[in-house]
Amino acid sequence: MGPAAWADDQEPNRLLGVSFPSLGSVRYNDEGQIHRTSGLNLALGFSTRYYTGDGGLQPNQFNPYWGWGTLVLVVPYIEFGLSYPFELGDGDQFAVIDIGLIYITPYITFSIWY
Repeated sequence: MGPAAWADDQEPNRLLGVSFPSLGSVRYNDEGQIHRTSGLNLALGFSTRYYTGDGGLQPNQFNPYWGWGTLVLVVPYIEFGLSYPFELGDGDQFAVIDIGLIYITPYITFSIWY
């Protein structure tokens, strides 16, 4: 963890918001860096987001991510973007602003041509 990393006693473990995921948990790698979030989203599905920058998710800077999930339980999607986390209050909570692109993937159709 670099100088901009989360303080040991301030590491977030849960998240709540209007992002993907909307209600979930924060996952750390072996080095103690945030590398993934996962949980339920407001579109009645499941979401997972992976932070791809060096050092995982770092506060007070833009962090690239990619993710995948479902909407209405079965419609798959993938996403790419940037997250910017910043401290709230005395540092025991953080807010994250996301800017991204979501792409709803495959579909199956059937046609009869005559």
